[in-house]
Amino acid sequence: MILGLSLLASERLSAQSWLDALKGVATEVIDEATGGKLTEMAIAGEWKYTAPGVRMGSSDMLSNLAGSAMESTIESKLATAYEKVGIRPDFCQITFTKEDTWSMPVKGHEVTGTYTYDPATHAITLTLAKLGASFTGYAYIDGTNLELVFPVNKLVEFVTALGSKISSLSSVSKMLEKYDDVYLGFQFAK
Repeated sequence: MILGLSLLASERLSAQSWLDALKGVATEVIDEATGGKLTEMAIAGEWKYTAPGVRMGSSDMLSNLAGSAMESTIESKLATAYEKVGIRPDFCQITFTKEDTWSMPVKGHEVTGTYTYDPATHAITLTLAKLGASFTGYAYIDGTNLELVFPVNKLVEFVTALGSKISSLSSVSKMLEKYDDVYLGFQFAK
């Protein structure tokens, strides 16, 4: 029942074809059955940014449903903020290697580092080579899409470490205060 309500409340799924939705569900089922190993194996490669990523949770079911309905509003605000720092569809990408390194061109500079991935929790830690700063978030693969999300405060730290400040994220944070778990980030496609 909860899955059905979530599907009805999600605008993103209504925009997908049924085949894409089934592919995504199959990927999640396989990933869960393998303890996250599918994501670990499939993360290596070049991923092109497509849209902001949003994952919300709360212990309150009504908040969860309202959160699903708010996702498109939040994604729109994030898209505007991301544009200001040069993160745009078909312009930004991230590459993960099997040797646990990652790279991402940002405003003409190559940001590089290493990463670790924990298949049991989907936790991914990105370490910036030049700064030595680390950021832990979560990586999920759904079909041929990768969602890379960070706790709200960690996303702000991540973008700031890349040399840009996004004031519009504070308005998004205020909208999300009543949710226990809020993760914002990026969606990519291969």
